[in-house]
Amino acid sequence: MNTNSQHLSQIFMQGVAAVRPEILLANTVRIENDNLIVNNNTFHIKKHCYVVGFGKAVLGMAVQLEKILGSALSCGIATVPQDILRTFATLPELLPPPNTRITFIEGAKDNLPDLNALNGAVKIRDLITNVDEGNILIVLISGGGSALLPIPKQPITLEEKTALIKSLSKAGATIVELNTVRKKLSELKGGRLALLAKHLTVITLILSDVIDDPLDYIASGPTVPNSDEPDAALNIISKYQLLDIVPDTLHKILISDTDGSANTNGSQFDWVYNVVIGNNKMACEGAVEQAKKLGYQTVVLTRLISADVGYLSEWYGRLVRLIITCSQLELQELFQQTRSNLWYDLVNADEILNFDMEKPICLIGAGEPTLVVRGKGRGGRNQELALRVSLELDKMNITKKVMFLSAGTDGIDGPTDVAGAIGDWRLVSDARSVGIEPIEFISNNDSYGFYTIFKDGEYFVKTGHTGTNVMDLHIITIVP
Repeated sequence: MNTNSQHLSQIFMQGVAAVRPEILLANTVRIENDNLIVNNNTFHIKKHCYVVGFGKAVLGMAVQLEKILGSALSCGIATVPQDILRTFATLPELLPPPNTRITFIEGAKDNLPDLNALNGAVKIRDLITNVDEGNILIVLISGGGSALLPIPKQPITLEEKTALIKSLSKAGATIVELNTVRKKLSELKGGRLALLAKHLTVITLILSDVIDDPLDYIASGPTVPNSDEPDAALNIISKYQLLDIVPDTLHKILISDTDGSANTNGSQFDWVYNVVIGNNKMACEGAVEQAKKLGYQTVVLTRLISADVGYLSEWYGRLVRLIITCSQLELQELFQQTRSNLWYDLVNADEILNFDMEKPICLIGAGEPTLVVRGKGRGGRNQELALRVSLELDKMNITKKVMFLSAGTDGIDGPTDVAGAIGDWRLVSDARSVGIEPIEFISNNDSYGFYTIFKDGEYFVKTGHTGTNVMDLHIITIVP
């Protein structure tokens, strides 16, 4: 791997390090005498604290929380990604102690609900139900929480619900749309976990994996009032033309007039305190810090990326071309149009135009693009985006050293063993010179297949489970 590729990886990993859950917990929670202090809010511990959690970052959150709570913790249950304990076996400081009071249940392989996750969710529900009034319940939530809290409403089966969510995801549904459907079909999501714990003081610590941190959509909002319209989920399924595959069991619930008592018409749960302890803003700040250390002029483009990878790759390609050619008016026009249509937080074009074009530049974006899957190949949105950006750079005959990294901060991109991939200005020509045609892999959604054979996988971003999750980071470097 060359120096530029190493820089991309270092910048990405520093972004991930900035949202390590154990650090975020330590900065948010502390015990003083018989009081639990959370984000400078004080909760008197009358009896005990109990912990439940679900998500890709919950292992680190729970381990750190147990250290903080000490004897104030009675017990807890957390559902975490399959094999995460084995992944961290060489990092004992990130693993629960032998005498832990928290039971960790692994499940949701490839971020898909399974029987292990379901059994863990049932145990969480039962624990909450059996805790006496007057205790404190701390709920730990992070991205991936929806798949790790998968109790469907009766009489829906887990298989029926999972099949529908997979079909919506392949059709290009956003995370907000997916979680709207999940809330409608789930027993504990959409505020229902909070209602189950109404006899307790509930403190929810959240690591956000949803754009702009909407609490009712992170892990499908189990401790937040559900403000969705009753027909919102049905409308989303109709939008993606999937009503024909919906079995009768699901359809009856989808057409019901109400989501039950969890839909409170915007009123709040006064026994619940929800706080976001980390998000992709923090990851971007960590990435910027590392890029500057490496000598790059750096700016965060936006944290709200949600466009389709096809559109996004064209946008990135055009952006790079306009920067290299110093096309001031066109760049300002591109940014003005994009800000009004997509990302209101898009940086001002002048910040980039004021860079010294004879020195290295690093541009950072963050969010969660969508990917419509039509082929039968293997991959994920990050790998496909990196390959598509490479095609755009080739199409525009870019000759400067331009490199692009796209990777998930959770370390997992789609149903693969990688976090994402790297693309660059000469990847396409290098691939074609050895008889590999990237467009064929794009048409079959087989970006993983491409990167596996291209330079023996050198351009993969491999991290394994990172223990955190704040969506994706995109990093562009332009070197004179």
